[in-house]
Amino acid sequence: MNKILAIVFVLLLSACTTDFYETGDSPLSYLRTDFVEIRTAAPTIFTKAITDDSDTLLLDPSIKANWAQTADSTYRALLYYRKTALRTVTPLAINYIPVVRPTMKTDLARFADPVTLQSAWISKNRKYLNLGIALKTGAKANEKQKHILGIAIDTTIHHSGNISTHKLRFFHNRNGIPAHYTSRIYLSLPLSNYHSGDTIILNIPTSVGPLVRSFPIL
Repeated sequence: MNKILAIVFVLLLSACTTDFYETGDSPLSYLRTDFVEIRTAAPTIFTKAITDDSDTLLLDPSIKANWAQTADSTYRALLYYRKTALRTVTPLAINYIPVVRPTMKTDLARFADPVTLQSAWISKNRKYLNLGIALKTGAKANEKQKHILGIAIDTTIHHSGNISTHKLRFFHNRNGIPAHYTSRIYLSLPLSNYHSGDTIILNIPTSVGPLVRSFPIL
């Protein structure tokens, strides 16, 4: 199964990113971090990754992640590692990155609980639009309470020359979870269905009103 495993919307109990960097001459001071497509050799076991710079990394030893339950499949992740040879690396930690494909379910766009867009960029290999999101969360009343996030298609405007403008809307339903502290996550939007010359216009709900960002596809 070569296709990236993806979800239309994301259910989050909690999420955070971890900074493993240390100053000085400790082992972690030589740590590298990359967004990757990473492949399972068996359920939960990763042995190979390709970075957004298109570098192939062979993992020695392999690394395990319980969220990767499908063998011979590719996932999106943030990989922390030490480089030990030209292509071989020692993996230290791995974080799951949800792959979010825009949905036609426009009724989801009514969910507009605010988030903060901390970063947004198109990967060097032009395969993903990456979003760094901060959202308010807190203790849940029960395990069924989950944040719902995703991207809905508003409209697509077609121009001459097979070029289109894609108006998308980020949606977020906090589902009654209290806003006591900030949780940070990354999401990746695949660009395989867009053409060079297209433009993505993303509308994001924030605490001070809608934020509109434009991303040309080169």
